[in-house]
Amino acid sequence: MMFNYCCFLIFSILVVSCLGQTYINFEPFSAGAGCSGASSGTGYSWIVGECVEFKGNYYLIKYDADNKTATFYQWENETCGTGQPASQRTFGIGGCYHVTWADYGWYYNVNDYAVPSVVVNPGYIPSYGYRETVYAKSDNYCQGDYLMYFYYTNNTVYKNTLQTFQFYCDQGMPFENVCTMGNCISTTMYESCEAGSNNLNNFAITC
Repeated sequence: MMFNYCCFLIFSILVVSCLGQTYINFEPFSAGAGCSGASSGTGYSWIVGECVEFKGNYYLIKYDADNKTATFYQWENETCGTGQPASQRTFGIGGCYHVTWADYGWYYNVNDYAVPSVVVNPGYIPSYGYRETVYAKSDNYCQGDYLMYFYYTNNTVYKNTLQTFQFYCDQGMPFENVCTMGNCISTTMYESCEAGSNNLNNFAITC
């Protein structure tokens, strides 16, 4: 009896390991609603099935493999489980959607569209101009499975009335080049692993 139980436990662990973590990725296209041409702008990757805090909002993502849809539930509490979600939005995998989770408000030329896809155990993450990755609060070194990240493709430029902001990667380090009426300053944005402003998670900023 004990042997059978041990075999079942080992099998369950192996199944979980093989299935791994599922993410919904959004590849950006700034050309417009057609989502064509080269990838450009702000992209995302979100873990499925866990409550994630991002920019003061809480999200729980569920993936329907049969219908190939991902539904984003936005909650007003950090458990994503009390009462009803404040809003929800469903994305068809492979479609083209206007997404605005990381819009800051001071850039007036943000018009990002993106194509969602499903990724299991993403492994290698390509280099971008800027990537802000969110980890669980218990992950003090930001080395475990991430909860979500957003990124700017290399050399993405956003603007406001007086300034331009260019995000680029140089020798493995993320930089922001800010130009104000012709005067430009480049500074590194790198953060190894820091606590979030609300102390609910940790984050890192890399390429």
